[in-house]
Amino acid sequence: MSDEVKFCYKCGANLPAGADFCPECGANVGSANGDSTRTEYTARPVRDAKDAISPFPMLIMIYGVLSVIGGVLIFIVGISIDAILNMMLEALKEGYITEEDYELFVSYTKLLNIYACTTVGVLHILSGILAFLAGSWASDLVKWQSSVVCCAVAAILPALYFVFDPYTAILLPVIGLLMTYILYSKRDLFTS
Repeated sequence: MSDEVKFCYKCGANLPAGADFCPECGANVGSANGDSTRTEYTARPVRDAKDAISPFPMLIMIYGVLSVIGGVLIFIVGISIDAILNMMLEALKEGYITEEDYELFVSYTKLLNIYACTTVGVLHILSGILAFLAGSWASDLVKWQSSVVCCAVAAILPALYFVFDPYTAILLPVIGLLMTYILYSKRDLFTS
């Protein structure tokens, strides 16, 4: 390659010194005179690959952010349960509920509060972090296997709290596994 050729004739990308092929689109830039005998390398341009997968990484990252926010909100709800317990205590003092009903409510509320603040919140946050990682790797078209595994695990984590929220525990894994399948089927677009 001549020192005069600094840009790819096909896509305009900067060429490293001594390159025979464009690192961006794969065009053969070995001959500097621009003759018609150039042959093409069979690499897909990165821009076309990103266009082929474009909406899915962004959707996965949006889920990741929303899931982390949801996990944090669960912790906030857990903290606000104390305010509800105080209201129930006032209702007991005013005679609206019995002592037995109050004790039953308190025991169930504390159990749910501990579970919600730890398990469900942590599962949401972990699911969100894994989904965000999967989406960011997929948007850069790197780490295909890691992206698929993170997306699958992020999809399955919400199913672990089926007892407390069956609709979310079914809907999120179904959508997440669909996204995982889409990432899995786009393997040829990834560089690693």
